[in-house]
Amino acid sequence: MKLNNSHFLSIAVLFIGSSISCGQGLHENAVYLATADNQIRSFDSSGNQLDTIDIQYATGNYPVTEYARDLVMLNNGNIAVYNGTFDAYLSIYDFQTTSWNHYTNPGFSTVNNGSYGGIGTLGDHIFLTDMNTAGDPSAGILRFSQSTETFTLFGGGVGFRDVTVGLDNAVYGATANQIHVYDPDTLIQQELITVPVTNLRGVTADQDGRIFAVTWDEALYEFDRDGNILNSLDVLPFMSGSGDTHDIDINHEGTILFGHRFGNFYLTDSNLDNVLEYTADNFDDSFVAFVNVVPEPSSAMILFGFLIVGIKQRNRR
Repeated sequence: MKLNNSHFLSIAVLFIGSSISCGQGLHENAVYLATADNQIRSFDSSGNQLDTIDIQYATGNYPVTEYARDLVMLNNGNIAVYNGTFDAYLSIYDFQTTSWNHYTNPGFSTVNNGSYGGIGTLGDHIFLTDMNTAGDPSAGILRFSQSTETFTLFGGGVGFRDVTVGLDNAVYGATANQIHVYDPDTLIQQELITVPVTNLRGVTADQDGRIFAVTWDEALYEFDRDGNILNSLDVLPFMSGSGDTHDIDINHEGTILFGHRFGNFYLTDSNLDNVLEYTADNFDDSFVAFVNVVPEPSSAMILFGFLIVGIKQRNRR
């Protein structure tokens, strides 16, 4: 089911003449994204807040149990949000129309825990966690096709806390102490990895299949494909206060970004050597993501295209 709400938010569209754009309508210096308090906020590399976009709920005002959770930037520069709890929606913000489109599936929901509700993307597809809640017995991972606007449920009834698509293009679903790995096309489970921790809240993987995870008790881990701990980092000494860590993302440079129950977000690298803390005022339960760069055709490439067309037409004469 799709719902559409008009959203009149003035956002400057960024045009970079011949290279890339940080999304279609975000500030040119935007590097990190976070959801908190039913808003999307972007930040530069120093942690300064840039953009703010109000997230709309599909039916109007947010009911007391419903709020926005994880987010991901899509290939076209739009932003998809896991939006809700017991009555959850996939909500996509379209920068071209400055409006929200909402989609849902029967039983789509998550347990009312501020760190649950994951989302990932690959190509045309968006992946979301679906948990067994009162009155909504379905559970697993939902795959949404943007082209057909349809959902497919897979994952064997497992109540996943987080889901992501690794940079290796595999789908990773996390429970308290297990990581399920799926083929994104066939949706067949490829691996089941049991890890020696009991409070996973976020999982990600780099382009080489290195698995990184964050737990509720302020710890980061790197696991091998057998579930053994290869590296770990206690995050608490780097925090300005106490709190619970959740949600995690990684980029192609090996930078790891993760969130915090009380709104701060953190950076480290794939060696887990050090942590930088960025303090975000008035935040709760921040979910995080990197800003993707969206290629734009350069004038040189457009000219090249015209030359190719001209050569083909000339050869046909």
